[in-house]
Amino acid sequence: QLERAVAEDVYLETPEAHGGSMEDVDLRTYRPGDGDRLRTFWLTCGIQIRPGDDDASLDRFAARNPGLLIIAEEHGHLVGSALAGWDGRRGWLYHVAVHKDERRRGIGRDLVAEIRPGCARWGARS
Repeated sequence: QLERAVAEDVYLETPEAHGGSMEDVDLRTYRPGDGDRLRTFWLTCGIQIRPGDDDASLDRFAARNPGLLIIAEEHGHLVGSALAGWDGRRGWLYHVAVHKDERRRGIGRDLVAEIRPGCARWGARS
């Protein structure tokens, strides 16, 4: 009974509903000059911009945490982002975001998978 009710929920989406693939999505590290696009993207995704999100801070973050500020682009459009840092004890994920029109395609999963080895290099276990 419960299973049938969930399956008939018109608001329940399956990954197949979007039909998109990761084929045309490029994951890359942040580069100086990405700041304006990234902040605009975050605002679109509902992430509040804070003082540490200015260009100088993002550049410093990327230099201090190589490979831990990742951007997903598709056909030149920003579709996802993820940041990770290491505080000496734990790895932290920040600003993991996927554009609302691009969700349920595996972009967020792939961003986190891309960033995890960088955290492990610093000693994060999971």
